[in-house]
Amino acid sequence: MTADPREPISDFTEITGRRCAGNLLHFLYAGIAGSFVAAIPGLLLTIPTALELLEYVTPAEAARTAAAPLLIAATVTFAGMVVFGLPTTVYLARCAQETPMNYTLPALLLGGAIPFFTLLATAGGFGLAAFFAILGMFAATTASLIWANWRKRLAGWRRREQTNPPTNPFHDMIH
Repeated sequence: MTADPREPISDFTEITGRRCAGNLLHFLYAGIAGSFVAAIPGLLLTIPTALELLEYVTPAEAARTAAAPLLIAATVTFAGMVVFGLPTTVYLARCAQETPMNYTLPALLLGGAIPFFTLLATAGGFGLAAFFAILGMFAATTASLIWANWRKRLAGWRRREQTNPPTNPFHDMIH
């Protein structure tokens, strides 16, 4: 057998709980930031509307009205991150091409194209489709940059771990 017994069996078995939690937290952070960026124009309209509605509806209904743009943006942003972002991450990691540009460019294009063509086909209005395409581009670019910077930092940690592997005194005694 030519394999070095000190080599890990696979990358999957070497994922620590800390790294997994870090990935999840940064995924959520990227999605929430992208959602807020896309929701800002809508929130500027719905928050004052909800405050005016307080005279006629319950506070819970007014809060739902105020939060509607954020809830819609979060749903679309996280759906895009799961459907397009995670497969892109797997592909770029396998090809060792994880750079902010390689994350941001596809996100920018898909974040604009999907809402544009979806709304153009269903709602029929070019202006509405273009407006939501711009919001999608902002959300996707924000989320992809945050995620790309996390992946870049993670790659740096991996490189340092490979150049300075942790010592194992029990393992060293048998070799």
